[in-house]
Order: sequence, then C-alpha cells, then structure tokens
Amino acid sequence: MPRALLFDLHHTLTKTCESQGGLFRTVCSRFGIDLTRHSVHVLDKALSESLSSIHEYQLAHNVEYTWFPQPEDWLKADRELFRNLGYEDMSDTTLMSLRREYIHEFGNGWETLHEQAEPTLRELRRRGYVLGLCTRRGLDPRHLLQKWGVDDVFSVVEYSAVVGYQKPSPFTLLRAAEALGLNPRLCAYVGNAVDADVAAAVRAEMVPVLLTWAGPESDTVVPEGTLVLNEIRDLLKHF
Repeated sequence: MPRALLFDLHHTLTKTCESQGGLFRTVCSRFGIDLTRHSVHVLDKALSESLSSIHEYQLAHNVEYTWFPQPEDWLKADRELFRNLGYEDMSDTTLMSLRREYIHEFGNGWETLHEQAEPTLRELRRRGYVLGLCTRRGLDPRHLLQKWGVDDVFSVVEYSAVVGYQKPSPFTLLRAAEALGLNPRLCAYVGNAVDADVAAAVRAEMVPVLLTWAGPESDTVVPEGTLVLNEIRDLLKHF
C-alpha cells in the first residue's frame, strides 16, 4: 500500500475555462491581432509545435531542470508561430510584449482548483498519506497553491518543463520520492494523461493512477496495473 500520493496539477487537480489556444487568442486580441479565423484546435497545435525550437535550445545549452524561457528566448519560436498563422514582419518588441502577457496569464489566472480537490487532499492527509506535487510546467506553482489555500497539504513540490526532465521522464517523481525519504514503490502518482503521467509513474516504478474527469481516455491504452478513476473524490474509495 502506498505511503505517499504524488499529483499532477493541470486537469488533475485544476480546471480551465479555455484551452491554451483559447488563452493565446484572447491575449493576441489585446494587441490588435485577430485570430478568430483559426480554430482553437489549430492554435493548440501551433503552440505545441512552436515548442520544438525551445526544446532544441534547452538541449544545446544544457539548461537546469527548472529553467524557464524569458520572452526574448521565445523570439525564434514566436516568429515562426505567427508566420504559420499568416502574420509576417512582427517586431521583436511586440512579440516579447505579447509573450510576457501570455506567460503572466498562463501562470496566474488561467486555471483554478477543482472543487473536489481541497476536501479530497485534506482527507487523504488526515488518513496519514504524505502528499506531493510533480508537474510538467516551467513556472514554480507554489504561489498558486498558496493562492488556493492548499500549499500546506503538500510536503514536496517538483516541476520541470525542460525536455529530458519533464514527464514522461520520471525525473520529478523520483526527486519527490527522494525528498520524502521513500522508496518510489511506496508512492502512487495521480495524473490525467496516459502518455505523460501514467508513463512517468510506470518508469518510476510507482503505482499509476489515472483520473479521467477532464477527458476520459480509452482503457485500451492504459497499462496493466493502472488504477482508473473518474473523479478526484474517488481516490477516497481506494486510499
């Protein structure tokens, strides 16, 4: 039986009112850039593809696992991103200002804590479980945990959006287990994505738990031994 439960954050404990593509379109509108002709799906895909140059930079410069790109580091990626969306010759100043605004919104107001999260986390703590957070993001999420009033329930917080360290690498999960002084096999990892969260848990030799409330995934792609739950509060039926 696990002694610790480690959690993903986005769409595991938090919810959003729009996708990253929707947020990007909203931010762009503040700069007079109308992206309404592009679907949110197209914008989500474009944002994802723009990360390739950031990943190349991370490897070329052997950055630390908590490294996060500043607006000037995004210039190459953002210029290509907007070129693919039909916008040429955007100034460096505009690109950096837009990226700075997007980073601020993404890191502060984009997501909120799911209503089932806090009562479930506190009950798990009451039952004696040690809790931790391991998330695939470049910004330290502790200010959000404090804002939501749940910073006290987590004994360890690990994060990384650097390729090679971020999930599905087990790096942050293993760091959390080490910080807690626990064998990884005494930990469960709770997330919402098979390719990132479940894969990282399996590689870390932790108990994988998949939450499907944000978007059910096919059972056929879930590795054997994965505990699949629909809602956050369902954790209390098993732990």
